[in-house]
Amino acid sequence: MYQGVSIFIKKLSYVTFVQIFSMLVSAILTVFVPKLLRITDYGFWQLFMFYQGYIGVFHLGWNDGIYLQIGGKKYEELNRKELFSQLILLSGLQIIFAYFIILGSYLFEYDYNRKYIFCCLAISLVISNIRLFFQYILQATSRIKEFSVSIFADRITYLFFALYGLFVLGNSYKILLIGDIIGKTISLLVLIFFCRDIAFRRISDFDFDIKAVFNNIHIGIKLLFSNMASMLITGIIRWGIEYNWSIAVFGEISLSLTLAQIMITFINMIGIIIYPMLRNTNEKDLGVLYSNVRLILQIFIFTILIFYFPFSKLLISWIPAYKKSIEYMALLCPILFYESEMALLNNTYMKALRMERIMMNINIKVTIISAVLTFIFCFWLKNLLPTILSVLFLLLYRCYLCKKEIEKKLNLYDTFCLLEFLFPICFVLFHFYLGGILGWSMYIIYLIFFIIHKKKDIKYIYSSIVKLSNY
Repeated sequence: MYQGVSIFIKKLSYVTFVQIFSMLVSAILTVFVPKLLRITDYGFWQLFMFYQGYIGVFHLGWNDGIYLQIGGKKYEELNRKELFSQLILLSGLQIIFAYFIILGSYLFEYDYNRKYIFCCLAISLVISNIRLFFQYILQATSRIKEFSVSIFADRITYLFFALYGLFVLGNSYKILLIGDIIGKTISLLVLIFFCRDIAFRRISDFDFDIKAVFNNIHIGIKLLFSNMASMLITGIIRWGIEYNWSIAVFGEISLSLTLAQIMITFINMIGIIIYPMLRNTNEKDLGVLYSNVRLILQIFIFTILIFYFPFSKLLISWIPAYKKSIEYMALLCPILFYESEMALLNNTYMKALRMERIMMNINIKVTIISAVLTFIFCFWLKNLLPTILSVLFLLLYRCYLCKKEIEKKLNLYDTFCLLEFLFPICFVLFHFYLGGILGWSMYIIYLIFFIIHKKKDIKYIYSSIVKLSNY
């Protein structure tokens, strides 16, 4: 058991280093890009990043199916010939999709900037979905060190090109798009090197196995729909904002979501380490682990949000043009907990317990509600504040539904906590109606009450960790 903990800590150290670096890159770009780019150009960059989040739909669940099937296996156990054949077929399909996107942009899109964005998206589609193929192989087989190196290569390359382009070549969003594509290309080459025994084989090893293709798609399509629906929950609202207001307002709201996403990405990487381990863990231990990790995550996120109050003041002084966006960020900060819980626990557990269909149904249900709220607030009332608040409500509701399903599956007691439920309401009220030192102080007092309320559970977790470390 001690060896297992040691391996987990070692893998976590790789992820922590890379994700701290990735967070720094994201923070640097989040702080400097709005300062250097015009608001319109920043909006076009965010529009590219927004659309890029959906290019995963073009692998049709293929990569997800492979990931679910090989999760928990050792890399040496993989059928390399079959994966080589899948790689060739997947690459061909992505190139075909990219060709039609470029063709469609030239035939139907008349705005030059949007046409440029769609062409870059087509290139990114091919690179990203092939890269995801190799990333999933490394994640599923717990080769976290190699996976982390590929992420580091992407981020360091992107940072170099982005800063060089912005400070030397001129302040255009196009430089950021090119830097993003180059970073992903370097990352793909690194992954190909680590999986060269899959990527480079004799052509005679290729087998046009359409049955294996459909099997992977059949298994992964539910997870794909679930992921896409998950992204559409906020995506539909962001699209409604871009359509009804302006690219500048879209960029301002996207800045708030980007700042929250920096931390969520880090939390998600821990889930990547946990997934192969959960596949080999019995349900009794899964239940205990779920409750303990959830409480640790709550305290961590609630504590991190203490720093929002001074951080927002510094950010406003640095980029005053985005003052309204930073104020909106207070409304969106509580999503940090709900999205982190989804990334680290709910998504990971549902994959390990093969609850993809339930996860898909929940995400589709919440996406439909998102579409209804977008119509009401964006197109009918045309009111930005309830539009933004609806993001918080939707993510809270989805997190609650997933939590209930997992607790039912693992026969856990209802873990409802009033202090936890009131957390987003109190955070927003403390910021908007009290503000400054008083609001900050009230939030700290609220956090102390929460920790005292959970004192017994915290002591139990601490004693369990001490026993495990002395095993």
